Amino acid sequence: MSDRSIKRRTAVTSGADNPDFSGKVVIFYTSNEGGSHTLASPVFEVRAGRLFVTGRSPVVGGWMDGLAGAVAWDAVSAYLVYDSAEAYKAAFKRSRGETEAAPKKAKR
Repeated sequence: MSDRSIKRRTAVTSGADNPDFSGKVVIFYTSNEGGSHTLASPVFEVRAGRLFVTGRSPVVGGWMDGLAGAVAWDAVSAYLVYDSAEAYKAAFKRSRGETEAAPKKAKR
C-alpha cells in the first residue's frame, strides 16, 4: 500500500478536511479505468480497510437511476461538482441535445 493511500485513509478516519458533497452531484473520473462515475450527495466511507466515496446515481430518466455505487478514492484522478441535482439534470439534457422545445409555428 502506498504512503499516499495510507495518508488519505488516515485523513478521513481522523476527521481531517474532506470535500463536503452534501446536496451536490459529482462526476468522478478514475485513472485506472478511464471512465467516470456520477453520484448524488456522495460521502466518504471506509470499507474493508479502503476509502470509498459512496452515493446513488442521480435520477435523470435512465436505467441507472438511484442505483447505489462507490468509487475508490485512491482511484479518482479528477472530479466535477454540480451545485444541485437540478443543475446536473440540465447539463445532462444539454449534453444529449434535449432542450426546451421551441413553440411550434402555426400551420397556414
